[in-house]
Amino acid sequence: MMRINNYSWVSIYFSSLALIATFGVNFTLGRITYTGYFINCNLARMFLVFSAIFMALNYGYYLFLIPISLLSYVIPPEFISPLIFLISLTTLKNARGLKTIFLIADSLGITYLIFYIFHIYVNYLVLPLILIQDGFTPIIIPLMFLGIIYGLGRKIKYDALRIPWYFPFIIVLLIVMLPLTPLNIFHYPETVDWRFYYQWLIKPELGWFFYSRPLYLSLLFALSKLVNALTLSQLEMIPLSILYLFSAYNLGNSLQKGLGPLSALMAAVSPSLLTFLYSGLDSNLFSISLFFLSLSYLINGKLKTSIALSYVALLSHVYAWAQLEGGVILYIIAERVIFHDVKKTYLDYVKYTSPMFVIGIALILTGILPVPFGDSFNNIYSQLSILSWGTANAFLYYAISIYGLDGTHKLIYSLYVTSILAIIPLSVVQNLIIDIPFFIPAAIGISKLKNVGRSILLFFIIWGLYMSLNSFPYIYKGVSI
Repeated sequence: MMRINNYSWVSIYFSSLALIATFGVNFTLGRITYTGYFINCNLARMFLVFSAIFMALNYGYYLFLIPISLLSYVIPPEFISPLIFLISLTTLKNARGLKTIFLIADSLGITYLIFYIFHIYVNYLVLPLILIQDGFTPIIIPLMFLGIIYGLGRKIKYDALRIPWYFPFIIVLLIVMLPLTPLNIFHYPETVDWRFYYQWLIKPELGWFFYSRPLYLSLLFALSKLVNALTLSQLEMIPLSILYLFSAYNLGNSLQKGLGPLSALMAAVSPSLLTFLYSGLDSNLFSISLFFLSLSYLINGKLKTSIALSYVALLSHVYAWAQLEGGVILYIIAERVIFHDVKKTYLDYVKYTSPMFVIGIALILTGILPVPFGDSFNNIYSQLSILSWGTANAFLYYAISIYGLDGTHKLIYSLYVTSILAIIPLSVVQNLIIDIPFFIPAAIGISKLKNVGRSILLFFIIWGLYMSLNSFPYIYKGVSI
């Protein structure tokens, strides 16, 4: 029985603070990742008890949570905090309590960006953004696995939030080009991988680096005859990000009319793009962009173009293609076996692309194309919060994406499920996550939230700009800090 006074948001606030105080927060400023901030186990225990009490006041059947919260005084709160937080989310019946939080976070974030332009670094202004995105790392992967169950429920299509088609491209150009402005005294991106591409262009050689992305390197090599190799390596992220958004735009529109612009915007501010911005992985970005374009043509019945793009994606980055191709093949086979109703173009796609998938799996299993099998659960936390400067650590983005899974096309849902399940045998959590087209369910999740979705959308834009500005070192009196 629910009481007249609704304490749902109070219990969620306390459980959130408990989770943050238990595990701490890792965040990046000036391309330096700071770890273990705000840990206080005594405060965490107190917050857990408060959260349980307010849940019990709101819903009597949650009374059992009070003794469970008190267990945090006996056993480490690391075992209790995630449980209490996830249960507190079930008490949420509407998103009204979000609006005030995001209005405050957005206002402070805009102020931070303005100050930054004048080289005034008031980092406390982005604390709400940091806590929301980076403060819930331990429950991201459990939430993703729960998303598999949540996404099984099929709902009607949601009307997409309307934005101008060109707006996402403006945002992504801002994000990827800020490191090239005078704000960065070095005037070149700190992205890791461009150096490897430059070294290969200067001295090309055969080997694993070439064999895993032959077409992309060949394309770069040809372009390096027209454009200086150093310039090409440093600036390749700009056209690649445009291609990524173009693929997101087309895939969104092919799945639902009018979803393209919002899908593209969610791709522009996604943890995937930010990871590529910080770490490079350029051939990976090129490959998944072409694969998403391939899917859009497949959905629209253009089989030959779809197959051609799929093979180009394969030759650009074998591993990314294999991950996504597996999800497509399993979806089409499941539709055929379970529902006996699948488009002929889908079956033809499987017929012409599955042989290469089988060959790829054989090469992986025989060790010719090495894949890091192993226990991923021991390093999930570090892969999300530290690897690539924590760019893949974006709790709110994933939560909104999972919220939109129930309105997502079954093909995209299949890509999500197979990639998340692959986390179990493979120890490359970040690589698996950044290849998922989260921008589709994220766009639907934002649309479901309606008016509140606009303030959350602004939050993501500010987050993307904040991460871009911190992708290069601070400069103080001529010294990088």
